[in-house]
Amino acid sequence: TLGLKVGTEKLCRMIRAFGFVEHTGIDAPGEVAGLMLPPDKWNLGTVANVPIGQGISVTAVQLAAAYGAVANDGVWIQPHVTKMVESPVTRRVVNPQVAAQLRTMLTETVKRGTGNAAALDGYSIAGKTGTAEKALENGMGYAKDKYLASFVGMIPADDPQVVILVAVDEPQNAHLGSEVAAPVFASIADFIVKHLGIPPEEGAGE
Repeated sequence: TLGLKVGTEKLCRMIRAFGFVEHTGIDAPGEVAGLMLPPDKWNLGTVANVPIGQGISVTAVQLAAAYGAVANDGVWIQPHVTKMVESPVTRRVVNPQVAAQLRTMLTETVKRGTGNAAALDGYSIAGKTGTAEKALENGMGYAKDKYLASFVGMIPADDPQVVILVAVDEPQNAHLGSEVAAPVFASIADFIVKHLGIPPEEGAGE
């Protein structure tokens, strides 16, 4: 519904602004750009399915960088493998108010939605599960039993210090991001907050 309201032009503009279907320029070899139909090939079906994650493929690096923009008050920062870059490439994607609204929505996903297994006592987490059907190799539809389960989030939600993405390719026995990836996120986040010395928040994660 939202995709149809926004329309092809704005959707494509925001997809590219967030760094999807384009190389991020990360300092590692072999990066791919992802896949999406050219805008002039879109139809109503495309406008409807791209916003729910079908009809487009993105990389884990792109997704982590996009969440980094939401965490960073709407400013996208070019990802790097190195620990620190003095003058990273940046661009504003959305204004700080919109980024804050998105973080609030993503926090509710962890509190009351599919991301509940990513919750961590003492910390607010903003994030989202993903359960992607894998496309068939011939490009004709999706496999019935192959998935990519994921959870990507930021911590603490009100003042994010870290973005963590967990992706599990073709998980067995369970395939939902909420079951497979969200608990792994919680384990990693627990280690990270202790390692970086991020103090707990009063009343958070209860």
